[in-house]
Amino acid sequence: MALLKDSEGRIQLDVPLSGRLDDPKFSLGPIILKVVVNIIIKAATSPFKLLGSLVGGGGDELSFIEFQPGATNLVDGEVGKLGKLTAALAKGPSLNLEIEAAVDPIRDRAALAQQKLSDQLKARRLQELSAKGGRPAVSLENFQIQPRGT
Repeated sequence: MALLKDSEGRIQLDVPLSGRLDDPKFSLGPIILKVVVNIIIKAATSPFKLLGSLVGGGGDELSFIEFQPGATNLVDGEVGKLGKLTAALAKGPSLNLEIEAAVDPIRDRAALAQQKLSDQLKARRLQELSAKGGRPAVSLENFQIQPRGT
C-alpha cells in the first residue's frame, strides 16, 4: 500500500466509470473492489513498474542497477535510473527499499583478473622507471603504461 500513498499519506485512484446511475444493475462496490484488487496484484507482481509510474515511467528496469564487471563504476545510463529511484522514494516517504547485491561470476572474474594483471604490469614498470631515476612515485591508479619507444 505504501506504493500507492503520496507524500501526505493519501491514496488517489483515477477510475474511469461508465454506466447509468438509474440502472438497477449498476453498482459501485464491485467496480471499486476490482480496481483495488488489480492495483494490489500489480504492486505485488511488479512493484518497480508501479514505482516508476510515480516519476513518469521507468518500469521494471528500476529493479536493478548495472555496474561494470569487477568494478564499482556504473554502466552508462544507470545514473538516470538512480535519479528516478531517488525521486520516487522522495514522493513516497513510507517506502522502504531493500538492496540485494548480485555478481556475474564469469564477467566479474575476467574483469578482476584483467585489473590485477594491469596493476602488476604498472607496478613492475614503475619499479623499472624508479630504478633508472625516472618518474617520481605515482599511484597505480593514475599511472599509465607507455610503450617502450616513447
